[in-house]
Amino acid sequence: MSLTEPHEPVFRKGHQFVLFPEAVRYVDHVVTASFSSVSHADRLAKWSLIALAGVPIGIVFLTFWAVRVDTSPTLSDEERIRGWETVVLELPATLFLIGVVLVGMALAVRAGRHGAIGAAQRAIWLHGVALYMVLAIVTGGSTENIMETRSSTVKWLLFPAQVAVTALVVFVARKMVLSRHKI
Repeated sequence: MSLTEPHEPVFRKGHQFVLFPEAVRYVDHVVTASFSSVSHADRLAKWSLIALAGVPIGIVFLTFWAVRVDTSPTLSDEERIRGWETVVLELPATLFLIGVVLVGMALAVRAGRHGAIGAAQRAIWLHGVALYMVLAIVTGGSTENIMETRSSTVKWLLFPAQVAVTALVVFVARKMVLSRHKI
């Protein structure tokens, strides 16, 4: 029976009454087929990319946290806490940000090890960019809070360290994916 042919007027599905039973069966078939055809590796790669949404959320959390613990650059110098204490005070938000990126990177590595190599490598590169941004934000804010003078000089000195850490993490993650599958 197709959708254009005459059909029984009402079809009972569970506790619902459905007017077009063939349409319901077709939609049920399409939905179950699309979910069952997605492999575990593709789902891991998708979840890895979804984890990237946690980075902007973490940045907003870091901003509100910095205002709450009085380390925000938007506060006046009298209200603002300075020194190494700020690194400890901002640690919960910093660990959340870095944790989000590393969890996404780990999901990408698992996706690659399960067979979704292309999607995993794209996710690893995107998480590498996110890791660099997180390191730049965290170290930039920390140097402004620790040092009242020459903080911009220290930021430029930390730039190669941020790039090196990001490159190392991306290299290791790619190596872990490609060592499983010899390409």
